[in-house]
Parts: sequence; C-alpha cells; structure tokens
Amino acid sequence: MGLPTNMVRRLLRKVRRGRGVRVLVGTIFVMTITVVITPPSWQLLVLSNTLKTVNDIRDTILRTTPLPWQPEMSKLLHFYRYLNMSQSQQSMPLPVTLEGKFLLNNLDLCSSGEESMDSVDVLFMVHTALLNFRQREALRSTVANQSFFYPFKVRILFLLGLPANDTNGTVQSLIELEHKKYGDTLQGDFIDTYSNLTHKGVMGYRWITQYCPHVRLVAKIDDDVFVDTFKLLHRFWPVLFVAKSRAIFCNVWHNNTMPILREGKWKITENVMRNLKYFPWDYCSGMAVFITGDLIPFLYRAAFRTPFFWIDDAYLFGMLPGVVGNVTYYDIGFSKNLSLNHDVGFKCMKTQGITCPFVAVGSKLETFPEMWNVTYNIHRGLWKLETKTIS
Repeated sequence: MGLPTNMVRRLLRKVRRGRGVRVLVGTIFVMTITVVITPPSWQLLVLSNTLKTVNDIRDTILRTTPLPWQPEMSKLLHFYRYLNMSQSQQSMPLPVTLEGKFLLNNLDLCSSGEESMDSVDVLFMVHTALLNFRQREALRSTVANQSFFYPFKVRILFLLGLPANDTNGTVQSLIELEHKKYGDTLQGDFIDTYSNLTHKGVMGYRWITQYCPHVRLVAKIDDDVFVDTFKLLHRFWPVLFVAKSRAIFCNVWHNNTMPILREGKWKITENVMRNLKYFPWDYCSGMAVFITGDLIPFLYRAAFRTPFFWIDDAYLFGMLPGVVGNVTYYDIGFSKNLSLNHDVGFKCMKTQGITCPFVAVGSKLETFPEMWNVTYNIHRGLWKLETKTIS
C-alpha cells in the first residue's frame, strides 16, 4: 500500500514545522515510495519496504536535512589526531544514541495541555542513575516544578539507560512505573554506566532536536545538583537572552588547564592524546551547564561527524561545540555562580540570602528539603508572576 505523493509532501511539511504530529502519532503507514523534495535545502528521501510512523519520518528528515553550517574541519581533524583515529576509518565509533528507538518517551513533554512546542522557557536535562528515584522526585517536585514559576514554562527530562544484571526485571519495572506516573523519563537502548554517559547526553540532544526544538534554555544538570530556579529566571535570564545565541554558560576548563588522568575512574589510555598532560580543548564541568536552545540541533548534528569519546563532559560540552564552531563560552564557574561543595553552597544560601551568587550547588538528599525551603522563603513574596520578575 502506498501513499499519494501530494499527501506525503503535505505530511512532510507538517512534520518539518513540528505540527500535526500528536494527531498522527501511532498511525502506521507501509510505504514503498521515493519522494523528491523541491526546496534546495532538502535532500532526496527514499523510504522503502519499512514500517514508518510520522515520528520515523520526522527523524529521517532531521538527519538528512542540512543545517546552514559546515563543521569546523580543523577542529575535527585535531580530534581525530588526539583520539588516535584516521578520518578514513570505515568503522569510526559514534554515539549509539544518534539513531534507534527510545524505550521510554513522552512525545508531549514540551507541548502538554494547551501549550505549544515553542512555549518552553527552561528544560532541565538531567543525567541520573537508575536507582536514584528519590533524587528525581526531589528535583521534579521543587526546582523543576512548573507551579512555582508560572508564567515561565519549566520542564524536566531525566535521561536513563538500561539496567545491567536485572535478570528478573525488577529495576526496569520500577522505572516503567515511574515513567507511567510522571512521564518525564527518557530511556535509551544502552546500558546505564559511567562509560556510557556520552551516549546518554547525545540522546538528550537528539530528543530536544526532535521533540522540544523551540526551547529557549537547556539546563543540563546531574541529579545531585540543586538549582535556584528563581535566581536562574530572575538574575540570569536577562543575561542569557539579551542578544545571546549559540552560547554555553558553565564552569569552563580552558585548554591546557585540565589534567589528563592516566589512572583511576576517569583513566584515559596512553594511546589517546599521546604525550599530552592536559586536555587541548575548552570544555565544561558537567555538574550544571546552561545551553541556549538554538545550539542544541547543531550539537546533535555535529555528533554524526565527531568520533566518540567516552568522557561525556569533554565530548558533549567541548568536542561537539568545537566542531560546530562559532560557539561562545561564558564562564560562570566555581567560586562565581556554581559550587560543587554542598556545605559552602548551602551556607551561602542561608547566610547571604538573595545576594548569594550561586545559581547551582552540589546537593545531598538529607538536606535537599531544607535547601528548597530556604530558597523558596527567600523569594516568596518577591516573585511577580504577571511580569516574570523579582522585585
């Protein structure tokens, strides 16, 4: 069974604009067609002898439609050399989550209810461990709870892989129950380990490109980080979005400052970055990284060209921006607006109140409720809902 060409063209136009998808999702078409798209920025799409849903078609378009950029070849060649790879290598390793299925997904997370896809102001993209149910509950009920920050639109997405050694399926069943209740988890088809965090991050970039393309700010955090969302929206919002694009705000490790570890948990083998003692490119500490939404599709597309590197911070917030090019880093780093040290950050919040400069600090489960109460009480009464400001 085939589809009329004019119907396919109309469908593809809608998918490209991000419209009409919710109505059509779940409808399966068997197509044996060749579609030629006339605008010059589109490529030939051949969809044959496979079951294609609307989301499959949109995914194909996202992968094959060129963005108005060319990768920074000099940076790309440097990365090949640093990782001891040849560009002509036929089996160049790439993140496994560039394509493939999502095991758990909520297509409407950014467009639930009456809101459109272009209405999300902040999306928290959280790297989380499978068994950290309490950490996820703490975050979703406080720093990413939409009801506290209206009329800003705030969403949260927890990134997960598959449990290892889950022979009786207990962990996976609990994850599925959590997803059924909250709908804010995204699970990919890979084992959830430290060495697979790069796969996890690229999965997040892909999901945002597909399902939340008009988000204004992506706040990537770990699940042991507390964010003062009030401060983020009040103090940092004008800075982040006054003529800012293709920008990353984080603690920046500048090139030739971060040591390359040759032993321990983050060990890099001797054949990678041979004879170097420090990372030869800029990248972010991954505890809290704020990325303007317009940059995300470029980062996702760059992952198709950039060889895989398992240290996620260096890859997601260093190598990919380097390949994209013309990305601006703003250092809001440690001792400025971020603190890895929970005790230092919490003390600052309690003693300095609204003047505390930290927007994100390391957190502990046992003190998380108190941290939230302190933050909430500081801002309660100052939050002017109708104007999105704090007096």
